[in-house]
Amino acid sequence: MDGEKKYIIVNWGAAGVGKTPSLRKVYELLSAKYPHTVLRSNNDIKAIVTIGNCKVGIETQGDPVPYLVTPQSMEDFRNAGCRIVVAASRTSGDTWNAVYEMETKYGYQLFKALHHSPYDTTLSDASYDLLNQRYAEGIVALIEDMAYGRI
Repeated sequence: MDGEKKYIIVNWGAAGVGKTPSLRKVYELLSAKYPHTVLRSNNDIKAIVTIGNCKVGIETQGDPVPYLVTPQSMEDFRNAGCRIVVAASRTSGDTWNAVYEMETKYGYQLFKALHHSPYDTTLSDASYDLLNQRYAEGIVALIEDMAYGRI
């Protein structure tokens, strides 16, 4: 990884805006196209996807404590040689601190991907799923551009 650009994409927003469902869709899209290793799978997913020679770490669990796993995942992904890391984070707290450390201490360039909107109870489930799908497609395109050196 020496000399190669490293990125962390954080799906950033307040509680309840759909960060985790969107990142699950990111994982589904990437794992359908590229080899991957699942490190944890329950309601949340921790995995490494390989795009060419680029490892991409994905963690769908963000806050809140006591379920906080993102700081450990950041360390695991860094130790595994992931050039790109994707995580969900609220606008402050332990997860955000772990993401910020990846930037300041380990030289990852931070991309804040702001989620589309808070969960709107007037939207149908199908509309909400479509919004998350479109958002995820944009994140996947960004990841592929980073992995192939276009960014």
